[in-house]
Amino acid sequence: MIETDRIEFKQSWRDEYLEHICGMANAEGGSLFIGLNDNGAPVGIAEKDIRKLLEDIPNKIVDGLHLYNVKVRPLSSEGKYYIEIVVPQCNETVSLKGKSYIRIGTTTRVMGFDSYREALMERGSLAWDSFTVNDVSIDDLDEDSFRIFKKKSSENKSSSPVQAYDRYRILEELKLIRGGKLTRAAVLMFHRKPDDIIPGAFIRIGKMESNEDVSSKFELHGSLMRLSQDIFEILET
Repeated sequence: MIETDRIEFKQSWRDEYLEHICGMANAEGGSLFIGLNDNGAPVGIAEKDIRKLLEDIPNKIVDGLHLYNVKVRPLSSEGKYYIEIVVPQCNETVSLKGKSYIRIGTTTRVMGFDSYREALMERGSLAWDSFTVNDVSIDDLDEDSFRIFKKKSSENKSSSPVQAYDRYRILEELKLIRGGKLTRAAVLMFHRKPDDIIPGAFIRIGKMESNEDVSSKFELHGSLMRLSQDIFEILET
């Protein structure tokens, strides 16, 4: 057995090896072996360490990569214990601390923009905001946000006449509803409290007096349609 695009050997575990797992998940899957040298020969892991790693590694994979179908299993050869981490190919692009990795040959690299975009397209989803959300219905959306949208649309002569559209028709026209479910973009645009659904979905504005001093800070919550008005009022003052 030798290292390939689907096989990687490591003598001991380090958290940075989550990058290899991420890269394999974004490629064709593979196996990461802990306790083997570069030639694939077992160097062994102490039995007490094996037990701890069998508990720690799955937790790190779930917490860091949100992968739940990775198998972590103990093996032995020549009287020495080692671990195999079996990584299946993932249907969605996987990231670690805001970066996505890809397995190319025997190396793991950060995905460039073109590779990341291509991976999203191959998996059937082009953008983060096109994913659907659960437990949010059209009735949960903010009517005032739709009124603002209609007003702004009527000011744009090139836009479709949306004054007579109900909210469902608007969402359909904007491709913000898929399979009867709202997309993240729909929540961001029209939900009264999008940060209740998508953590961190709010805007901060600060006035910098120097590189270190912020004299005034504003934190804005609400739909993007509402915030589009509030932001310019703050910037103007």
